[in-house]
Amino acid sequence: MNVTSDDKVPLGVTASLSTALVGQNIIFALQLNFLLFAFTDILGLMPAAVGTLLLVARLFDAANDPLMGYITDSTRTRWGKYRPWLVVAPLPLGILSVLLFYNPGLGATETLIYAYVVYFAWTLVYTLTDIPLWSMTATITRNDTERARIVVIIRILAFVGALAPSILVPVIATSVAPESKETGYFIAVLAMVVVAVPMLFAAFFGVREKVQPAREKATIGQVFGLLFSNKPLLLLMMNTILSFMVLAGNSAMPFFAEYLLGDASLTGALMAVSVGGMVAGMAFTPLLARRFGKKETIIVTAFIRAGLLGAFFIIGFNDLWTVFGLLFVSGLLSGPNAALTPVMIGDTIDHMEKTKGNRSEGIAFAAFTFSNKATTGLAAWFMGMILAMTGYVANQPQTVEAQEGIFWMVTLLPAFSSLASTIPLFFYKLERSEPVPN
Repeated sequence: MNVTSDDKVPLGVTASLSTALVGQNIIFALQLNFLLFAFTDILGLMPAAVGTLLLVARLFDAANDPLMGYITDSTRTRWGKYRPWLVVAPLPLGILSVLLFYNPGLGATETLIYAYVVYFAWTLVYTLTDIPLWSMTATITRNDTERARIVVIIRILAFVGALAPSILVPVIATSVAPESKETGYFIAVLAMVVVAVPMLFAAFFGVREKVQPAREKATIGQVFGLLFSNKPLLLLMMNTILSFMVLAGNSAMPFFAEYLLGDASLTGALMAVSVGGMVAGMAFTPLLARRFGKKETIIVTAFIRAGLLGAFFIIGFNDLWTVFGLLFVSGLLSGPNAALTPVMIGDTIDHMEKTKGNRSEGIAFAAFTFSNKATTGLAAWFMGMILAMTGYVANQPQTVEAQEGIFWMVTLLPAFSSLASTIPLFFYKLERSEPVPN
């Protein structure tokens, strides 16, 4: 399918959508990389309680995604289906993001209740940005090649957005308040949010939905029927969920830096190397996908990454430069999965439109965000349980068992999860309608 002038996505649209996704990923990275650490080491909550909280909240949030997808698919305004949500949600999302890192100074039970209330509210408001943003990627053009090109670009830039807080939050926190994690992390998060929230508005002001919805609205029963009949989409969801411990690597970095390497200030550098490797891997992904295929690229790189993480476990962490090198290559190998999954979601949308006559971007990307949130919830719960079972105590020297548990979260557990995530892809038979472009 050749890209005509009508199919071409204007540079301004790409820039606006990329800007919004960078802002969103700044906020997402704050809670993904630092929330478990903040709840244990700043709010003083027990690891098992935190793991349960994050699992329950993220599964609740994930369960709401299909409903939000249906609501957005059913929205009809002069601004489109998805744009209106992106003018309502950014400011509340920013406020709640800061409150997640605020210690109210209450008792243990009251603090846990506070964490539940604020985080549940955060997940609901985050959904109001997440589904509309990703759904818009399927509405800016009907051309598969052009859409894939744009998705790869914005996915790379979005991960650059995630890289910023990964590097800067620990640096700012230790610089402005070296003796107080509570103060340092609060100021660092506030600074990130002040930058991110204005960026989220760019999608409302700079993006137009070119692919128009069908005139008639499908019922929610019809939409969910289409979802469960979309086998390729369900397999992609399973791929994402089974990769849940891959996320543990970055989330464990604050613990790894402080309690195994003995230097909390290394957190930013470790995350920069890991996420930087991922961004670099995403940049090479189009070349690999054109040569070998989308799912084949994901499968092969996942197997290599699992072997590398196994080697990391055997080698250990005594040499810091070796640690940096292994983390960079591990991130490099995780880039293809991150870049190609949204492109493949778009393929399933086109597949359903061709075979069932219904195009439901909101539901498809709600399924995508559902699997992402279920994944982060499972990862957080599993990490909390590991910390609890190995005797982790915040802000204290850790036992050998606790240190081993942290190292497992950085190496072997992500390796096992990486292998498991490839299983559904062996059953993914959807033909590529177009290769991934430059």
